[in-house]
Amino acid sequence: MRMSRKNVENRHSETALFAALCRAVAARVYGCQKYSSDSLAANFLPAHIRFFIRFESIRQRFIKKNVEMTPGAFEYVLARTTFFDHLFEDSTKNAVSQIVLLGAGYDSRSYRFPEVVRTSKIFELDITTTQERKIKCIKKSGIDVPSNVTMLPINFNKDDIVTVLKDGGFDPEEKTLFLWEGVTMYLDPEAVATTFASLARNVRAGSLIAFDYVLNIPEADMGDYYGVAKFMETWKKHRKEEPFRFTSSEEDMVPLLTEHGLSLACHLNDKEIHDTYLSENMGRITAQFRFTVASIGANNN
Repeated sequence: MRMSRKNVENRHSETALFAALCRAVAARVYGCQKYSSDSLAANFLPAHIRFFIRFESIRQRFIKKNVEMTPGAFEYVLARTTFFDHLFEDSTKNAVSQIVLLGAGYDSRSYRFPEVVRTSKIFELDITTTQERKIKCIKKSGIDVPSNVTMLPINFNKDDIVTVLKDGGFDPEEKTLFLWEGVTMYLDPEAVATTFASLARNVRAGSLIAFDYVLNIPEADMGDYYGVAKFMETWKKHRKEEPFRFTSSEEDMVPLLTEHGLSLACHLNDKEIHDTYLSENMGRITAQFRFTVASIGANNN
């Protein structure tokens, strides 16, 4: 999938489209496993891609090409989807009344988990270009959008999240789960810090934010991490308009969260991610990715 020379403010995100493609391929290859249950993903793909992935040979070629060009990226997307799926589903057990999808992309949880949506208000935030394309795909596919799902446009590098949410009917006094999937790495570091601080100042204590991030690995050390050197070589060549901007070491993540009013609740490295969310016979994930869940502290309100 070639990258447009326009950025996501002018054209929908192709990395979000790539993630949808991974999920759509997995749904056909693996069936209804915990890491391949997104039966709606194909609805967000261009018609010609939907046609081609019907064929096993094409699907296997896609997976093989990913191993060659971005080792572990396909597996990572599947593990990431499962991680956030579980958090979304488990929200019903944790008295969460609002769920916010930050950078929703082609996330279909609002339509795949009706039992969650019945008990929670859902807010989907994303850049206008991607969100408008998603809405068109939803209408064309006949996907039913529940009445308590609200879509709000946002530019994470410019807009204040809480302000956008409040204008859309969000109640900061309600316990909330924020899912920030596949977004932080594309933002300016200042935007990530500002988001953390804004949530800590304005959102009810005990709310959670889950996100993934990319390790800050010096180029000279990339060979020590599975798939990273080849992944970054491919990314710099083919994803010039969506480069990685925010990275962090594991050691710096806790101070970053603490500085901005959050506390670490969960942190998973690449091996833990694979062992928890993929089957034993699946390939490794690219070793630069991490999962994090942070809690908004009790002293913020």
